[in-house]
Amino acid sequence: MALDIRKLKTEINQTAARLKDIKKLYREPHQPNVTWSNVKDYFPLKKRATVLCSLRAHSRGKIHLRGSTAEQQAELVCKAIEEFKRGEPQEAAA
Repeated sequence: MALDIRKLKTEINQTAARLKDIKKLYREPHQPNVTWSNVKDYFPLKKRATVLCSLRAHSRGKIHLRGSTAEQQAELVCKAIEEFKRGEPQEAAA
């Protein structure tokens, strides 16, 4: 399984930055800037971050979620693997 690790790391960093921005809003006094779109985006972003970090750990033969097995982690990341698979170079394909 050859993954595009650079693309994966970039996606992890972008997802983490978006989560950090939302959490920053949550920590404001009286939360004046929290909107419904922030709230509805928070949990899917957390799930995405978990899947991406699990995929990174899986590619290194490690387990991301405590108490999880390699098989459970493989099930979690199966769809994300397709997104980050490295394609064959054009010369090799010809």
